[in-house]
Amino acid sequence: MPVRRDFLPNETIRQQRADLKERAKTDPEAAAEFEAKRARERDNANRYNAEKRAKAAVDPEYAEERAVFLKEKSKKDYQYYKAKMDDLKERAETDSKAAAAITAAKAAVSEKNRKYRENLKEAAKTDPAAQKKIEDRLIRRRELERQHRAEKEALNESA
Repeated sequence: MPVRRDFLPNETIRQQRADLKERAKTDPEAAAEFEAKRARERDNANRYNAEKRAKAAVDPEYAEERAVFLKEKSKKDYQYYKAKMDDLKERAETDSKAAAAITAAKAAVSEKNRKYRENLKEAAKTDPAAQKKIEDRLIRRRELERQHRAEKEALNESA
């Protein structure tokens, strides 16, 4: 029976993937192999997530468990990102590489948000749910602006 590569220890798999990624920078064959591997991983992830969403659509108990899991995962991911950024901010005062990393991270988030907004606007042309999402965001932004103005006026009046 042939040895299945997906049962290799995680460290080995990660190292092999990192080596392939490094080779892909200079070797066109490795680049093609790396891109094929990424496409396969994306397809597997999309299939897995579609199965999970389908299961959640028919099983309310599973849907609730999944919602709790995803909420916890979001919290954990946010805490990791925040700790990483806090560490970079501390080091940025003395380390120029850390300052550059902060700038790059902020630019990446801005780009991601811009693409999200563009895709949402494009989807809103045909999808009423996307249109509703845009309207809700606009209402929320205007409400926050009103609150900010009211707080600012209250500070000016008390001063």
